[in-house]
Amino acid sequence: MLLGPEGARETSDLMGLPLTDIVDITYLSASEATFCFGTIAGSGGSIEINTRH
Repeated sequence: MLLGPEGARETSDLMGLPLTDIVDITYLSASEATFCFGTIAGSGGSIEINTRH
């Protein structure tokens, strides 16, 4: 699952995001993602994208 601004869950939701707005990108293992986001994170890990806004 890909998490992004306003809870975006698909890569197509992030296509309009300017690179200059990205502060950092963090990979979370499946167990880390479940701890942070609950079972909605799925079983394959997550990528967390933090933006300036």
